[in-house]
Amino acid sequence: MKHFYTTFFALSCLVSALNAQSELSVNCYPSNTLYNSVSINNDVVEYGVCGQEPAFYVAVFDPATCTAWKSEYNGLNPEHNFGNFNGNGTCRPREESYFVFQYSDTAQLTGMNTMINQIPAGFPFVIYTPISYDYATVNGNSPALIQTLSSMWDSDVIISNHIMVLFGIQGQPATFTEDTLTNGDHISFTTTICDVTGLNETNAQLPTVSYAGDGHFFISADKPVSDVQLMSLTGERIPAGMLTGTTLLSTKPLAKGIYFVHGTMNGREWSQKVAVD
Repeated sequence: MKHFYTTFFALSCLVSALNAQSELSVNCYPSNTLYNSVSINNDVVEYGVCGQEPAFYVAVFDPATCTAWKSEYNGLNPEHNFGNFNGNGTCRPREESYFVFQYSDTAQLTGMNTMINQIPAGFPFVIYTPISYDYATVNGNSPALIQTLSSMWDSDVIISNHIMVLFGIQGQPATFTEDTLTNGDHISFTTTICDVTGLNETNAQLPTVSYAGDGHFFISADKPVSDVQLMSLTGERIPAGMLTGTTLLSTKPLAKGIYFVHGTMNGREWSQKVAVD
C-alpha cells in the first residue's frame, strides 16, 4: 500500500506545469562494494561504504536545490554533526554526502534518532543498510530509534533482518515507503523528488504553523489555504476543522507530542511539523 501512495504522490506532482522533478536512485548490496550508491538523475551523489562494519546510511536532500547535506569535515558543516561515524573525515578525507550510524554504537544510533527528528518538513531523505541489517543489535542499543523507524515505515520490515531502503519526505506520511532484498542480488530503488522549479518560486510563501493551545493551530500564510488536515507522527488523521481562515481546531484532546499540519496553498501541497506541549 505504501508503494501505491508513493506512486500516486509522484504522479500528482507531474500535473504541475512548473514540474522539474529529479530521479533519486539507491543501490544497496548485501556486501562491501563500491556499487552501493545514491544518485540523482544518474549522477552519483555518494558511493561505497564506510569501513567493514554494518551501519545505517542516511542521505538528506534540500528540496530547493536537490543537493544532499554534507557531513562535517575540517570545520565545514558543523551543523551536520549528529554523532555519526563518518564525522570530520573519519572515512575519507573530505565531506561526504551521507551520514553513517553503526549498529553496534549506542551513541551513534541515538544521534541518528535525533537527526531524523530534526530533518525539516518537506526535505526528502533515504536510509539504506548495505552489507547487512541486524534488528536485535539495533534494538538492543537503541530501542528509541527502532520505535521512530517503526512509526514511519512498515514495522515488519524494521524488525526483520533483511537489508532495506527506506524513503520519505519529512512531514508527508503518504510518501513513506520501503524496499527490501527478497529477490536478486541487490535493491535498486528509484523515486522522484524535489520539483526544484516550483519550490524555488514558492518557498518564501509556504505557510508556517504554531500551536496556540487548547487544540488550536494558528496558520500564517500569504494566500488562502485549503484541504487542511491534522495528522499524528505516524500519519493517522486526527479530526479537526478550520475555525477561521487562519485557525485549525482539533475536535479531540491532544496528547503531548509532534503533529503534522498538511494542506494545499495556491495548488501546491505543504506540510509543517508542530510540537504540542
